[in-house]
Amino acid sequence: MTRTFPLKAIFRVVGTSFEQRPDVINALSVGDTLMLSPDESNPHDANAIEVRTPDGAMVGFVPGNLAERVLATFKQSPVVAKVEEVFYSRPPHSNAGLRISLQKSEAPLDPIVVSTLSGRPLGSLVAKTETTVRYKAGASTFVVDLADVVLEPALKA
Repeated sequence: MTRTFPLKAIFRVVGTSFEQRPDVINALSVGDTLMLSPDESNPHDANAIEVRTPDGAMVGFVPGNLAERVLATFKQSPVVAKVEEVFYSRPPHSNAGLRISLQKSEAPLDPIVVSTLSGRPLGSLVAKTETTVRYKAGASTFVVDLADVVLEPALKA
């Protein structure tokens, strides 16, 4: 059985220097909430976990040596990811880096269904901020405005 994280863990996000990720990281502040999403289609790591902003912008990945434990933790309890530190390398490599914390809740997470305002189910809740909702439908993950959806507990069989 894979071990889970303790109540709180802090680590550095990897893969932050690619694409426009340094620009995204530059806009973050300590305490900002981030979303973690398993990336099952990643050809390099079956346990890959993306780190994204609430609006879906890619920041990087959970380090590979921690991903299996983070996935095991997800399965047992809700996890909140927050920015702990934003830092920069020295020139000539002016990349942005990020250290985040994972805080685990002891309460089990009941599935939440994301539905349209007319009641059509869209998928299962992945993360929620004050203004947006991230949900999963099949293998895809979507971000929508919170004002456009309804969140309801899943019906238990």
